[in-house]
Amino acid sequence: MFQKVFLLMVAGAVFALPGTVLADQDNGQGMCVTLDSPEFARFGPVSLSELELEASVRRVPAEHRGQFLGSVPRLADRIDQMISVRLKAYDAMSSGFLDDDVTRAILYEALLHTIVGLWEEDREAALDSAEQQQMLASLAEESYRANPERFRVATSVDFLQLLVQSEGRSDFESAQLAVSISERLAEGESFEAMVDSLSDDPAQPEGGYVNAPLERLEPALVELLGDAHPSDTVLGPVQTRHGWHFVRLIDREYGRQLTWEEAKPQAIAQARSRLIDRNEARYRERLRHGHELVMADGAVEQFVNRSDLLEDSE
Repeated sequence: MFQKVFLLMVAGAVFALPGTVLADQDNGQGMCVTLDSPEFARFGPVSLSELELEASVRRVPAEHRGQFLGSVPRLADRIDQMISVRLKAYDAMSSGFLDDDVTRAILYEALLHTIVGLWEEDREAALDSAEQQQMLASLAEESYRANPERFRVATSVDFLQLLVQSEGRSDFESAQLAVSISERLAEGESFEAMVDSLSDDPAQPEGGYVNAPLERLEPALVELLGDAHPSDTVLGPVQTRHGWHFVRLIDREYGRQLTWEEAKPQAIAQARSRLIDRNEARYRERLRHGHELVMADGAVEQFVNRSDLLEDSE
């Protein structure tokens, strides 16, 4: 049996380390992970365990997993990607990249966000139980009966699109670019500016598509835009035969009112979203109950006036 004791890093970057622990010295909470799993592959100084590969494959949606596992090139591409990440991480560690205190603090913060993201996914998955689905259906029908006018057939949409075209790129290259765009959007970069500089959609008019009939769009785009409301939120990425799409819904035109059976999927999705928001609010309140933020006198003033924080901006 192959054993790894490792520091859990973002984006699946896992590499052998001698008993690394991330810990809060005040409360004794530590994060040290040990994997007992057969070694699946080794490349020079790095290795990939079977359990790590399994964890990566399980991130593929269940309905597509059989097709993924049945494609040797796709699986080989995934293994190559994971080995490349480990090689880069090993090189970074060997170069002393993590010797810097601020870099380690950034890593720790990223780790916490990753843990919370996985935890939230797990909590939301609990809503898929038969009992929860029955409750959601009841809430959804109640919402529909109270205001059926809100449920109408969308006939056309106005939207702005950023397309990462698959033609001329490997599956891995186009997916990697889509991930990079997602990260830049999460960091607050302008979607409009990225559309101008990165989109591979030569047919898109300036300012986006206007009155685009839904029946002429790719099914995946129709599903993505179907329940969305006009906002500044960027939706996607979603994959079609053309590549990866990021879209922002600007406006939409509606036709006839939907019957309950037609509106049911949309109403349930909305009820699920409301329930997640409500549960999150209650969860945050429970975590914070009985505690208060404590900082030393003058800590904020002293921090914002640190000259070393201003050096990079000069």
